[in-house]
Amino acid sequence: MIRSAVVGLAILTATGHADPRKPTPRERAAYGMLTYLAHLDAARPAHPCSPTMDVTWGVAKTDPWDASFVVRCAPFAIGSTGADRKAGTADDLWSDRPLVEPIAACRAGCAKARACKVKSKACDASCARAPAETVFYVDTCTQLAGCTEATDCLDAALANRAGLVTCKVFAEAAAHVAKRPGAVAALTTECERDVLRYPELVCVASSTTVAELALCFLTVNRDNVRALLERNE
Repeated sequence: MIRSAVVGLAILTATGHADPRKPTPRERAAYGMLTYLAHLDAARPAHPCSPTMDVTWGVAKTDPWDASFVVRCAPFAIGSTGADRKAGTADDLWSDRPLVEPIAACRAGCAKARACKVKSKACDASCARAPAETVFYVDTCTQLAGCTEATDCLDAALANRAGLVTCKVFAEAAAHVAKRPGAVAALTTECERDVLRYPELVCVASSTTVAELALCFLTVNRDNVRALLERNE
């Protein structure tokens, strides 16, 4: 049985500038969005790169701070201007710039696996040589306090999967933030129309308002989720 996401998640501060060892929940959500969008763009037919090109393919048009995504053409990358919403500052994030330091992230993943009494490839030295996105997901898994969620997340990360969250866990976390326990069923249904990833879940659980929460994810419909949570019970 899946635990309540409220109990199972470590609630982290969402303030301050980017730290390569300790990214905030919102920075984690943003980086997950950027790498997802970069993969989508790589699958497109060849096209001229432009700093103003649309990279969102019908999903949410803004990052977790409600600013438009930015594009760098040489080398190609998709970015976010971060919490200060200003380009060229220390908190900018890019799809091709690692968010976490590999060795520290793998050690944290190993510690989480030991705490949950499971064997994990996160303990292998090879983790530190894995692609940046894999190491990022390993590190994000350590933010999940519940062993069920954390070990599922580690398994997904080390299998080079995006790490999809069950909609029930997302719905419980979002309903708790909004103090709308009766919204769990409707939120689960909304989520099942698309997908939610672990970095977005960490962001959802750390939010303090519905407006913040709605900006945590890229593919689940933000407007519908916000409307569901703001509706009086």
